[in-house]
Amino acid sequence: MIYSATRFLWALGFLMLMAVVTLPSIDRWIFSDAPDPAAAQQQTAQSATDDGTSRTPATTADARRQLDEADQNLAEAIRLSEVWKRESAPLESGPAGQTIAQNEELSALMAHVFAAERPTADELSTLRQQGDELRQQLADHADGPGSATLLAELRQAIGAWHADVSEAHESWNRVVHEAQAIVRESQRSAPDEQNPDGETLAKSMQASRDGQTLEQMRKDIQREQERVETEQAEKERQAKLELEAQSPEVLGALAPFVTPRTAHPQMSGASVVMRKTFEEQPVSLAWLKQIGALDPSVDGLKMLARVGAARKLPEPRWTIPTQPNGWTPETEAFLKDAQQKLRDYGPTLVGLGKLSP
Repeated sequence: MIYSATRFLWALGFLMLMAVVTLPSIDRWIFSDAPDPAAAQQQTAQSATDDGTSRTPATTADARRQLDEADQNLAEAIRLSEVWKRESAPLESGPAGQTIAQNEELSALMAHVFAAERPTADELSTLRQQGDELRQQLADHADGPGSATLLAELRQAIGAWHADVSEAHESWNRVVHEAQAIVRESQRSAPDEQNPDGETLAKSMQASRDGQTLEQMRKDIQREQERVETEQAEKERQAKLELEAQSPEVLGALAPFVTPRTAHPQMSGASVVMRKTFEEQPVSLAWLKQIGALDPSVDGLKMLARVGAARKLPEPRWTIPTQPNGWTPETEAFLKDAQQKLRDYGPTLVGLGKLSP
């Protein structure tokens, strides 16, 4: 699930502000009635496996089993959302949150948890309603008259709903599980007087599981940061391309192709002829590629010249020879530059409407 950067920064700032509060003792585990982390992980993994390819139940019996399984996952997702609603506010302002705020990395990880997207109560309620409707439809049509196509479509809808529920359950399980791990890790790093019971094998194993959870969170955050940076770099690259593609230098060199006309060049055997259209349109980039006008060869340059300098092409058109034996070095350099501009900026010009697809 992709989290909102704005919510991330807000939550991080809130948790860091709590660092100035005097640290009291933590006298209870937060999310004490949430599922055991190991069991929760196993259940989430099972849901992901079942849902993995959004499989469609093959039979009516399979559809009923998927409905039952999804009902259980949805009930657990609703319960986890209620746990979060009840415990997240005390976590922000209570002793556990104050302890977390003493650790910059744990504060950032908890901000990631608070910012993570998950289904709202209304969305979970909608899923519940959809499940009830699907169950009723299956009961109405499974044993009565109905087309095989209708039953197949119903089973497909149940499979898709099962996948949506599994995703909702996994997202809420992840939020609560990660919050648990962060709280426990903050308690382990708290002063010794707050951990009077000493180390046990159970605590050691739990610490190992929590460590794996936190490491996975670090990797998830790193991947998300890399994704955002990659998207930003691509946006900047595209903006630069659009700016360059619309420059007078590029549009001037490619004027025979980017100028909208009702007369369009097309091949008739070895000749370039014009065809009429009702609407003014620029030349098609795909057509230029199809006839080889963008091939980096003498034949490609010749084809480009035959189109751009076609006698029947309405102005603007190139005033250059169409055959290589009439080219000067400057003409050949001009054609190579125009062809390269079409290769470099062609897709961008299509996106801007300066060339037809």
